[in-house]
Amino acid sequence: MSCDGVDDRGCDAWETWDYCGLNVNRLKLRAVHYAHKAGASAETTEALRAMLDSKIGRKIASLSQQQLFTELINDAYKPKMHKIYSSFLRGAKVDFALNVRKSPFGLKRIEQEDPDLYKQMNQSMADIARIQPLNDSIEEVLKTFYSFDTPKIMRQRADEHGVAEVKWMEMDNADGSHIGIASGTAEAASNAETTMTQLVQEYTIRAQVRALCKKSGIRIDRTEHVANSLGHLAAVVDQLNSLDHPLKIALFAGRRSSDRAYLLLQTWFCAHHLNNYIGSSSIFAFSHLSRALEEEGVHKPADRIEEMGRLIGTHAHEVMSIMQHLMSNYDDEAGGKDGPVQICGLLAHLLFLRANGGTEYATALSDTFGSHSFVAAAMVTRVPDEFVQDIQELYPDDRQIQKDAMMFDVFKTWRLDSGDYCKVAEMVVSAWEARCQQLDRQDRGAEGLPRQRPALMHSNLKDVQHVQEVAK
Repeated sequence: MSCDGVDDRGCDAWETWDYCGLNVNRLKLRAVHYAHKAGASAETTEALRAMLDSKIGRKIASLSQQQLFTELINDAYKPKMHKIYSSFLRGAKVDFALNVRKSPFGLKRIEQEDPDLYKQMNQSMADIARIQPLNDSIEEVLKTFYSFDTPKIMRQRADEHGVAEVKWMEMDNADGSHIGIASGTAEAASNAETTMTQLVQEYTIRAQVRALCKKSGIRIDRTEHVANSLGHLAAVVDQLNSLDHPLKIALFAGRRSSDRAYLLLQTWFCAHHLNNYIGSSSIFAFSHLSRALEEEGVHKPADRIEEMGRLIGTHAHEVMSIMQHLMSNYDDEAGGKDGPVQICGLLAHLLFLRANGGTEYATALSDTFGSHSFVAAAMVTRVPDEFVQDIQELYPDDRQIQKDAMMFDVFKTWRLDSGDYCKVAEMVVSAWEARCQQLDRQDRGAEGLPRQRPALMHSNLKDVQHVQEVAK
């Protein structure tokens, strides 16, 4: 059979040799093989084999394309962003642009060398707009694993605006790179983002596999690819578990996953075998795994939480970008002749807390327009009295913000998503020490303002070595 041919095993019409249903038995055998090759311990390798042989593992591996492609690859922060948009930004129109950079196999190359695959990708992108972003099942997952109650207006807007259509533009530059644009309400454009990114990952892998086959005749089908990924996962889990570190680990993998079934198996394996694991950001993974558990008779929410952990989500750069586009004149006015000050970024954080509550775990995402300038602005900007009053009235059980507090005082956790972690962490801790000294000079130590060292969250760890470096 040629590398362009359709497999002859009675596959569905959508299946080709490089992307077809997983061979569950071969997946188990090859995953164990790759785990050995990657250096995983006998214990972890056996755990991987047992997972793939379990009812849940076989159920996940047997999911069809139709079952895997009926939900968005959304992260847990999305509902909280959309609660902001449905509360305060109903009239905003947004363009989300996906610029694929640093790719080993760019979209322009796929279009030129494998036009059939490029058409498949475009069809998959078009199909995103047909997915209903919210339904009763997703709402139940958010409530059970995230303690998130979906407002009526948010569900209404999801039903009305759905997911923005993706359109591709060819850039006028040397490599003719492609940019995907999703335009619509803030929620609709946001709904397209992470699923678009995941599809690009998936089709980039497929393009490389198909190019290898055409060049050498070597065929790496989907089962082999997922098995290889699982074997590598087992070795990484072993390495992480061998580190002596105090870190809590969450899986932020949805948009980065090259296969949706692998994302589910990865999440399940980490939940049961990765030390200090606290949960995943993937609503998609929790939706499928929770459904699988219920089908196996695990009906109590507490039991499913025990099996899977919780959804983890903080904040997102997207709302900072939207606020900056809408209100950048305030940044300019605040800075005057010295240049703009990050007022819009601070406002985005206040809107997040106003819409969602949770001041006890208030998280700063500082790097959208530069962490240094964000920290500097937070140190000198007083929390508006109106915000303090809103929190008191709307969330009386939350940690209350002291009158005359600075924005820096609001944040209990700082999420560091880019740049040199050690340098940014040192800057945040130094700012906290300076703020404590300032309060001491003002004799305000008894008011409950920041005395607890801020927690630090790194959300862009690359590998085991990176985890080890951060843990030191």
